[in-house]
Amino acid sequence: MQINPPASTNIPGIVNYTSIWVAIIGGMAGLMILITCYIIYKYFGANFANSLVFKRLPTAPIVPVPVLVVYPAVNSAFQQAVVALAEFLHGHGGCSVAVDMWQQGKIAELGPMRWLAEKVMTAKRVLIVCPQPHLQTRASTPNITLQEPSIPAAAQDLYPLILNMVASHAKSPGDLAKFWVVQLGKQQDKKLGNLPLELRTCKTFSLMKDLNKLCRRLHTKSKDDKTISDLIFRPGQIQSNFIIVIHPGSRTLRIGRATDTLPIILPHVIARRHKQTGQPKYEDAWLLRDGLNKTESNEQRQNGLKMVEQAIWSKKMSNGVRRTPVSAEQARSYNCQIRPAVLDSSSRVKWTNTAHQPPHLVGEEAVYVNPSDCYNIHWPIVRGQLNVHAGPGGSLTAVLADLETIWSHVIQKQLEIPLKDLKYYRCILLVPDIYNRPHIKEVVNMLLLNMGFSAIIVHQESVSATFGSGCSSACVVDVGDQKTSLCCVEDGVSHRNSRLCLAYGGSDVTRTFFWLLQRAGFPYRDCQLSSRLDCQLLQHLKETFCHLNQDISGLKDHEFQTRFPEAPALLYQVRLGDEKLQASMGLFYPTTFGIVGQKMTSLQYRSQGDSEDPHDEHYLLATQSKQDQSSKSAADRKGISRPGGGLDGEMSAQGGIGEPSDLGRGCGSGGSGAGGMKGETEFGTAQGECLMGAGELEEPPSAHLSRKTAIMSQFESKALGLDKAILHSIDCCASDETKRKMYSSILVVGGGLMFPGAQEFLLHRIINKMPPSFRRLVDNVEVITRPKDMDPRLISWKGGAVLACLDTTQEMWIHQREWQRFGVRMLRERAAFVW
Repeated sequence: MQINPPASTNIPGIVNYTSIWVAIIGGMAGLMILITCYIIYKYFGANFANSLVFKRLPTAPIVPVPVLVVYPAVNSAFQQAVVALAEFLHGHGGCSVAVDMWQQGKIAELGPMRWLAEKVMTAKRVLIVCPQPHLQTRASTPNITLQEPSIPAAAQDLYPLILNMVASHAKSPGDLAKFWVVQLGKQQDKKLGNLPLELRTCKTFSLMKDLNKLCRRLHTKSKDDKTISDLIFRPGQIQSNFIIVIHPGSRTLRIGRATDTLPIILPHVIARRHKQTGQPKYEDAWLLRDGLNKTESNEQRQNGLKMVEQAIWSKKMSNGVRRTPVSAEQARSYNCQIRPAVLDSSSRVKWTNTAHQPPHLVGEEAVYVNPSDCYNIHWPIVRGQLNVHAGPGGSLTAVLADLETIWSHVIQKQLEIPLKDLKYYRCILLVPDIYNRPHIKEVVNMLLLNMGFSAIIVHQESVSATFGSGCSSACVVDVGDQKTSLCCVEDGVSHRNSRLCLAYGGSDVTRTFFWLLQRAGFPYRDCQLSSRLDCQLLQHLKETFCHLNQDISGLKDHEFQTRFPEAPALLYQVRLGDEKLQASMGLFYPTTFGIVGQKMTSLQYRSQGDSEDPHDEHYLLATQSKQDQSSKSAADRKGISRPGGGLDGEMSAQGGIGEPSDLGRGCGSGGSGAGGMKGETEFGTAQGECLMGAGELEEPPSAHLSRKTAIMSQFESKALGLDKAILHSIDCCASDETKRKMYSSILVVGGGLMFPGAQEFLLHRIINKMPPSFRRLVDNVEVITRPKDMDPRLISWKGGAVLACLDTTQEMWIHQREWQRFGVRMLRERAAFVW
């Protein structure tokens, strides 16, 4: 009988498979237990833990949600809490957060207002963080005493600005939905008194309680969310960051959003490439103009210089001593010996690169186009009007195309606004006080229909200047590069009678300064007025050297540099005497400019009518005249004697629409402020009629018209000095009270009179020449050259930006559809001035 060995006995050479299977099965069971525990933890334990604290945050999307965070400057502890919230949203909440602490450099570059406006426009949500009630003494006005240096300076500005923005959107639930309030408490404070009044209608979250809901809602599109296509303007809503202010000048274009601190400034010039090779080049003149090459020009220039020298000698300096005249020969003997010093052999200035043959160039690029390149240079505006002429590119269609190209280029490249989005923007266009109606009509047509703006406001430069300076009433003197305009503005209304435009400006002073430099032996002997770069150099020399301070006398040594492409940079020495003062005084003695045979004074003529506007000024005047004639016939039949004959009817037929007292104002102007020429102040109607008495109006119409034309031709050929023109403009106001206001506030804007001592010089001449009767009525004659320390060249543009923010401008907008339907009639109905 065979006996088996015990199971526990290990026999050498025999493998125990039972223990191996047991080990394998045990390992697999342990692994399954671990996997099961992980799954239970992952899908049950985590959810259970989150249910006790916060629910799981949404997964960050591919494109982060843009969020702006704004807060009051309470103290550093509150600031740290805001930073913690911003970091959480930015790192874990799937948001792209903008907060002032992280963008201080950008705020310093753009300014708080512009930075905030841009961020609000691009953000999906604006979170306004408010402190706990016991920390918030008054949220609408930050507690500056608790502020520490770590809090950015912009925090004090941003919080009041955001409150104003919320208030401006309060009437529109769709716009208000973008602004959310976040309170730093464990629960939402139900007491509305702890929140600023502006924030009480906003959606409110408690940070510690509603953090999950806040993050989830940031990633959810609400029915109230708006895209750019929803931002088309509707009545009652003004969004200044969607309004572009355009102030076109003869030499400079100023354009920008109404929310911008400063506009884009560039030369208002375009260079167009020739369409055919070998085509002759054409270039609009910069400093040269018609009327300079007449035989009488030099004689008139010499006579004007003699008057300037006499005026300089007659006025004593502040120490009571008369100036010692300095002859040009004294400076000439020194300047003729001067030779330039070479600074470096290669100038850093280069011609514009035209290797890729662009069809057009704008601004500085156009100024620095090589004269050998095949480009025509066009300045589309001259002396405040469209530069329509008989030369190449001088047709009205070509000038409008140049304007459209320049403005579109700046809007697209520098304002970074796609042209296709202009249908969401509005435009404020500033025009001269004395305007050309057909030209304004074509420009408005171009802006609305060609460029595609949704709406437009057309306003006058003088009224905009009062808005920009903060003056309610002022005699606005706008000295530009090529023209000087004057107008009396009272409470936002331009007095039609007082408008005057003089056909000279800063460029004429520059050209006169060059003539005086040549008399004094100007060492840069290759300087030519036909060269663009030389004209730019002369403008710089005028702005650097010229003044109106009569205490500066004697010969002075100066330095200047020339830097031109393909030429070494040179340093010149020049000795000058009274030339610096004589050139500036040309504005008060315009015969010094030597302009002969040109129209030097422009007035606002009555509208010639437009076929698109059948019920225009002429229709209303004719209707009114017929009614007056019927009334007169009825009165004659009743035997009623009316003094003055038919004068009443004539006067009503001649008065401007909406300004029935215009003729009376012109007739009431007495004195000899402008050589007795007071009738020409009736700018709104046929000028010169005021000069004729009631008896003269009874003469035949042909003789009446010829007399009127002769009077106006005589006046328009005269070149009034700046001081006389100011007195003349003020004297055309209706009442003594208005004249007193104008003498008390003479506002000088533009860049043509930015000379040291200009304010005191002009004030002295006004006081000495104003009528004696007003010296007793006017308490203080004031000349304002830098209101609020602002650049006088930007005052009108600033005023246009202010105009965009006013609620009263709502009724002035001309919409694109209205223009398409009614045309120029909308200007008569909506313009803030008599069209």
